[in-house]
Amino acid sequence: MEIKAPSQGLRLTPLCKAPLKKRREEREKRREEEEKRREEREKRREEKRREEKRKKEKRREEKRREERREKRREKIKFQLVISGNTRTSIMIEDISVRNYIQTIGQHVIKLKEKGMLAQTGPLGFKIHKIQPGDGVFIKSWKEETLIPKWEGPYLTLLTTDKSVRTAKKGWIHTSKVKEPVEPPMVAVENHLTAQGSTNNLGKEGQGNVKETS
Repeated sequence: MEIKAPSQGLRLTPLCKAPLKKRREEREKRREEEEKRREEREKRREEKRREEKRKKEKRREEKRREERREKRREKIKFQLVISGNTRTSIMIEDISVRNYIQTIGQHVIKLKEKGMLAQTGPLGFKIHKIQPGDGVFIKSWKEETLIPKWEGPYLTLLTTDKSVRTAKKGWIHTSKVKEPVEPPMVAVENHLTAQGSTNNLGKEGQGNVKETS
């Protein structure tokens, strides 16, 4: 340090004052650097936590998708067994459930075999004599005066044991249909032309009308 003479009346100034300021600045700088490193560490931890969370969500979503796929596979297997496909293998761990499904499949196969047989009515004769191409009268649902009880005749397209399908009215139970009249198709064609129904018959109905006319 520099020491001046006492005769001058000045205080002694230490030469280490400048280094103290420098050390203070260095400490501040180190503190700032440490603070930055701490922030960077926190940032990396936060990113790591977010990444782990994303991975966990992704694994959870994949697990849910796999469960849904497994359920769809089990459903398809069950439907195949119920449909009667004997070559279908049932990959079900529960033996009781597997046996139950196999039993159902066997019953379904038997019922399908019965359904494939030619079905005949309980009676030995036909319930009605209506054939496709006949002209039939259909009972009117309106119960008003001056309105005929039977409407028609309408062209018959299809028949079953208990119902008749006409070109205009669709499917009707045979209890609401009168037996074909004589001569049938002249009146039917005239009626359909007057009503403008030939356009609604379709190809099959129009073909039947042309053939019979």
